Parts: sequence; structure tokens; C-alpha cells
Amino acid sequence: FKLDGGAILALQADTEAPDDLAFEPAVLVDDVDATYTVWQAKGVQMIDAPNDKPFGRTFLFRTPEGHVLRAYQYPQ
Repeated sequence: FKLDGGAILALQADTEAPDDLAFEPAVLVDDVDATYTVWQAKGVQMIDAPNDKPFGRTFLFRTPEGHVLRAYQYPQ
């Protein structure tokens, strides 16, 4: 669902979010693989490697505060 202001809301039957999270905030990026490489080099804690899902290419990472977020790009 595209919301006013540009936010996107998506629903999934199953989730692979760690720590039994009920929701999973995500960040849309242009290139998941390049973003993963740059962020990993800067010391961002990666939870999984880039992979393909029905909604696009993605990976999970942890913020310095311990929050789990998803980076993703639309399917090509």
C-alpha cells in the first residue's frame, strides 16, 4: 500500500524477522548489494546477506541502538 507522503506499507503471511518482532521497518535503497558492501565496510552489523524475496532483493541489519531494519530494492 502506498500511503500519502510516500510511505509504503506491506503485509506478509510469514515473517523472518529476528527477535520475534511483530513488524519490520524497511529502508528502500537503489542497489541492495552495493548498499550491503558499503554499510558492512563501515561496521554495520549485518544479520543476513543480500537475498531475493517476492517483494525484491533485501537484507536485514541492526542499528547501533539494537533495532532490526530491512534494506530492500524493488524486483528488477
